[in-house]
Amino acid sequence: MAYVPGFKHDVFISYAHVVQSNWVKAFFGKLQEHLDRELHQTGASSIYWDRKDLDGHSPLSADIAQSISNTATLIIVLSNAYLDRPWCRKERETFFAHVGVGSRRAFLVHLEDVPLEKRPSDMQALDNSGYQFWEQHPDSEQVIHPLPVGDTGKFDARIRELAIALRRRLNELKENPPLPHSATVGANRPRLVGTKVFLADGIEGPRVKDLEVARSLLRSWLAEQQVVVLPEHPGTLYEQFIDPPQRELCASRVESRMQEATICVQLLGVSGDEDGYESWLCDRAKAAGKIPGKDLLLWRPKSLKEADIKSESHRALVFSAELQVIACDLTQFQNDVATHIEDIEREREAQSRVNAGGTGEFPAGAVGLRQSVLIDSAPEDRHLIEKLRQELTAVGIEYEPAQDAYDFEEMARSGAFDGVTFTFGNCTEDWVNQRLKATRPFRLAARSRQRPRVGVYREQSQRELTGTKGIDIIVDGNRESLSHFVAKLIEVAQ
Repeated sequence: MAYVPGFKHDVFISYAHVVQSNWVKAFFGKLQEHLDRELHQTGASSIYWDRKDLDGHSPLSADIAQSISNTATLIIVLSNAYLDRPWCRKERETFFAHVGVGSRRAFLVHLEDVPLEKRPSDMQALDNSGYQFWEQHPDSEQVIHPLPVGDTGKFDARIRELAIALRRRLNELKENPPLPHSATVGANRPRLVGTKVFLADGIEGPRVKDLEVARSLLRSWLAEQQVVVLPEHPGTLYEQFIDPPQRELCASRVESRMQEATICVQLLGVSGDEDGYESWLCDRAKAAGKIPGKDLLLWRPKSLKEADIKSESHRALVFSAELQVIACDLTQFQNDVATHIEDIEREREAQSRVNAGGTGEFPAGAVGLRQSVLIDSAPEDRHLIEKLRQELTAVGIEYEPAQDAYDFEEMARSGAFDGVTFTFGNCTEDWVNQRLKATRPFRLAARSRQRPRVGVYREQSQRELTGTKGIDIIVDGNRESLSHFVAKLIEVAQ
């Protein structure tokens, strides 16, 4: 039974099976011992590690996928072998697809010295530096060994630090059960909600199992973001394509659905275009008016090399310069897909404002609509953002959360909002300074009705917020300060 309610396991250990299984087996036993000690009860926690010797190219089994999605935290046993194993990547991407990279629920255990630039983008984005479980050989700068599990000095010190960090995080999750990834503040990306994405299917079978897993993960992630995925039933297009009598009708249907979608997405692997299907899909997308690199996005695994592809025609497609095929981790590609959708939606919003007669470097919010506010909050101030959302809803103000600092700045400058707000509670100085910098142009011209109002929502705290010229201070529990901000929003909208 897991320590954190609602989960099957508290910890999932992801590691490279063949070269690390013996060490991980001993590590697992020691971690269980130390974590139970931290939680003051034998068997208090549930730690999962897969004991099977996997070849790394198998599809993620239903049992493993379910265990990952029902686990509170993830431990990545990082080594060069880990980076080379597709199975490890699948485990990691499945976990992050459910909880988000920024959830602070993944921990790095360094079994070797792997430079930051060598790590995939999702591991580079983790907000903890990890725990070093390796040591350098005293007689060679090139030889590195894992810390012996029986070492009561260095190993015990490291695993105690890890167990303490896990205990703290598990207690936080127990006291404040996490919402689903798509429902957490800042985890979902509001502009994606309700948009339509055409996700091309492909051939199936053993030779493209990795591609099937990637496509399934991407489809699941899009569903979590409340995106409408077209076609609704995967696998139907290829079946029609390989049937000559249906191909012409299929082309018409495909182009119609592609035109309906905001963007088209196609995943490419080591096989797939021997019968011309993948190239045919690209031609249909271009016929539907989709532009490669903008609203036609193609992906290939970062590890895929030209020499890996036997078919000359397929190799030309996968490494086409004209189609601008993106080579990266699937997690990074998900972010690219989201960013392209958001950019397209911003362009549409800007064009709508131009059509409505909006002008100015920072155009005002659309006149005649309900007042709308962009809001942002650091993870540490989740309680404040919930209060702010409730306050805005109570007085009839629409709001939209930002995804990150870049998104906050871009959305603030879009002119789609009458006000921009951020919370100030337990956030770091760097976090708040980024938001102050992003809102500086509006604050310097605070009297102009052509610019959004800037508000900061804070507790009745002694912590000082410097550089507040041009900012409306909204104090939690102070209705007068909120009313003042709402009045300023109305001025902007008028």
